[in-house]
Amino acid sequence: MRTWLVVLLGLTAICQAAMLPSATVPDGLGINIHFTGEPARDLDLIQAGGFRLVRMDLSWEAVERTRGVYTFDAYDQLTAGLKKRGIRPIFGLQYGNKLYEQQEYAVATDAGRQAFARFAAAAAARYRGQGVIWELWNEPNFDNFWKPKPSVDAYMQLAKVALPAVRAADPTATIIAPALATIDLPFLEGCCKQGLLELVDAVSVHPYRQTMPETVEEDIQRLRVLIARYAPDKPNLPIVDGEWGYSAVWAGFNEARQGQYMARQMLTNLSLGLPLSIWYDWHDKGLNPSDPELYFGVISIDYQPKPNYLALQRLTLALGGMHFVKRLVSSPEDYLLLFSDNTHWTLAAWTTGAAHPTTLWPGQFLTLSGDPLYLSVPATAKEMRAEGAWTATPASFGITSGTHATRLAPAVTVRVRNPFHRAVAVKIDIPAQENLVGRLSDAAPFVLQPGATALRQWSAGYPPRRDRDAAVTLAVSVDGVTRRQTVRFQPVNPVVLHTVDMDARHMGVQVAIPTDEPFDGVLMMYPDAQKTAVRLQVHPATREITATYKDRVLPCIHTNGGVVVSFPEEVDWAHQPVGFTLSEGAALVADSGTAHMRPLEVTTKTATALNDGDGNVRATFTLEDLQSPPEAPVTTAIRLNYDFADGWKFVRIAPPALVPLDGKPRAIGVWVYGNQSLGYMCTRVTDATGRIYQPVFGQLDFTGWRFLTAPLDDPTVYHWGGVDTTTGITYPLSVNTFVCVDSTKKAVKDTVTFAGFQVMY
Repeated sequence: MRTWLVVLLGLTAICQAAMLPSATVPDGLGINIHFTGEPARDLDLIQAGGFRLVRMDLSWEAVERTRGVYTFDAYDQLTAGLKKRGIRPIFGLQYGNKLYEQQEYAVATDAGRQAFARFAAAAAARYRGQGVIWELWNEPNFDNFWKPKPSVDAYMQLAKVALPAVRAADPTATIIAPALATIDLPFLEGCCKQGLLELVDAVSVHPYRQTMPETVEEDIQRLRVLIARYAPDKPNLPIVDGEWGYSAVWAGFNEARQGQYMARQMLTNLSLGLPLSIWYDWHDKGLNPSDPELYFGVISIDYQPKPNYLALQRLTLALGGMHFVKRLVSSPEDYLLLFSDNTHWTLAAWTTGAAHPTTLWPGQFLTLSGDPLYLSVPATAKEMRAEGAWTATPASFGITSGTHATRLAPAVTVRVRNPFHRAVAVKIDIPAQENLVGRLSDAAPFVLQPGATALRQWSAGYPPRRDRDAAVTLAVSVDGVTRRQTVRFQPVNPVVLHTVDMDARHMGVQVAIPTDEPFDGVLMMYPDAQKTAVRLQVHPATREITATYKDRVLPCIHTNGGVVVSFPEEVDWAHQPVGFTLSEGAALVADSGTAHMRPLEVTTKTATALNDGDGNVRATFTLEDLQSPPEAPVTTAIRLNYDFADGWKFVRIAPPALVPLDGKPRAIGVWVYGNQSLGYMCTRVTDATGRIYQPVFGQLDFTGWRFLTAPLDDPTVYHWGGVDTTTGITYPLSVNTFVCVDSTKKAVKDTVTFAGFQVMY
């Protein structure tokens, strides 16, 4: 009976054109394929596995082999075969056509864009009313799929022509884009600036990683904040996982782990509200373990179900017809996800830590491991049902302040549904607010009848601080069972202050502040005895920032991360920790916190570039000193010129011996002139036990100067070697490597410049 119901739900979803899949399992779970036509064996196995979506390229060159003539026969057959089985297609409109373009993986001319739009419109018209979800391109931010190199401008030129053509051909069409490789926020922000969010029904990303699936949560949160910034009228525009998988032959992986991660990937996406999740890939492609690309499939080369196929079957059998309710309170490593169809309740439970025994309700004992368990929640599990009776949903995770404050205000809807066969008492409290002042629409306790639902709204004024998150904690009691939930908001127009060491005579502060809104405030160095009030102004008309101190204009060096205000020499800062505050009127806007910096001398005399990574990968590089680099915030710098072939390769700029650090430093900072190579930067320090820690500066996904920091006081940072019998970092620390530049495993030839290395206390 359950199997029949799942198929029926899939058919219902297909009939709902211009809609993303419902939140009911398994409507939003799908698989990527590489075939057309109607191969019964494949399609029957896909249906039996529990997949209700199929993603497939709809290749322009395959459809239009003669100018103006479109041949859809193979896709017609595939669409018909999917429809018979209650499976909805996602067709990617993509790739070039040599009838119009020289490049196979790009559309670069006006004539090509117009021709692509005609092809896209023809496809939308042909499959109108059949529930197709249209996706524009595949990973346009990856040089394998957009030649000669990715370009926001080129992609958006195509999107602005092709997507309106799809919408005109089928006003009910469901459109997703831009199908990015990884959650590439810089590329996506470039698309947002050019209007992508006005053209789509959802933002599609491919959140590939070799870490645990649960790590996607923070990335999705940042993506939601970005969407809220550029689409404040629809801050909850859906995010979809258009493609994501794990190879069974990656280092540290096997088919068993691949199966674990598939189930956890799908469950995590459901818990984050992603209405669509596509696993890559359907079928293993070969038998060469040295090529990970061959081993993403859910069935083997000889059509045998793999553990990940069986994991999806178990998930859909256990949760079919249900929707996600909430993650229950537990330790950070344990995941207890509650699902319900409003009559029955099922718990999906696993841990990202070591396997351990637990009791989830009286009389029930089990061991949590990395394999999700599916447990029917009995009527006797009163506390669990009471906790699952309510949810707290933010209007937007992103919030605004300042002159744009009216666009996104902090708000939370509390929804309570009585799951019991008797009336229950409900009470809602707000025990804590951080950087907020708000109130509940109705704080009086109430009684809820069986099956009844009640809504309460919490809303806040605007946070006075623009340099930090805001949060509200709700405590809800249902039938005497009280649980808490904290909803955290992030500013979409933040102000950021960094104290920076300019040189031996100057202290400076880096200020990142939106330049599209007026600002007139005071920047102050503390301790207050300095009396260093600097007027800081933002002029939206010119997008300029000016700083004035005692009627003289201070130098402002414009960088990728804002501006650096250089304080005059008479300001004495060298003998004590200092910090900066930024105020507007009576409101404190931002506070850098106190900082004491120790400069690190990094030149060709004190550091060497070392070849590291796969020794079989070709790499050449040179290191050179620079004096007075253009537009730099400091007077000297060091430049790395590098040329990496395809493969795992990185270069370390390291001292000849460990550099000891006094005390307990909190971070290491450096000015970096980015080059959009997308490589990663990190540093390495060794603690007193010999353990090597590798804190991360970030990705080289920008151009121009930016001040980056890597934490030195985070014990959870990846480490290896030494004595591991104690927990946490054992001081003192020593610098092992000033900076590593790591490739993306793709060939790259470029330069990156560093300046002003400093240890921050």
